[in-house]
Amino acid sequence: MFDRRISTADATALPPGDHLATVRDLLSSLEDFAAAGRSHAASQQDILAPAPQLIAARYAAANSITRRRFDALLSEAETVARMGFGLIASRQGRGDPGTIAAARFLGKSIAATLQRLENLLAPRAI
Repeated sequence: MFDRRISTADATALPPGDHLATVRDLLSSLEDFAAAGRSHAASQQDILAPAPQLIAARYAAANSITRRRFDALLSEAETVARMGFGLIASRQGRGDPGTIAAARFLGKSIAATLQRLENLLAPRAI
């Protein structure tokens, strides 16, 4: 099993940009819930996200294993973001402390996953 070469035929050429955009949009929407009742609330997106073109170029240059891992993490992040946002949005009242806490927790979790995705594609120093 380990002596077989890994084929790059299974890797996709570009990351699913729609999925990444969806996750970022949901994260942005979560900020509305997390900042409810706080006019001076800090943004959850403290990380500076690279441009989608840069991510696409790094993804295209990555090996097939890195691409598959990126795809799996992104798919998981999208599922968690969609499900979590749906649950938070269905709660009664944006100002409810439980809703605010859930939105902050989910937002931090998604932001951390986006950072992991970006780190996965970051160029390595030799």
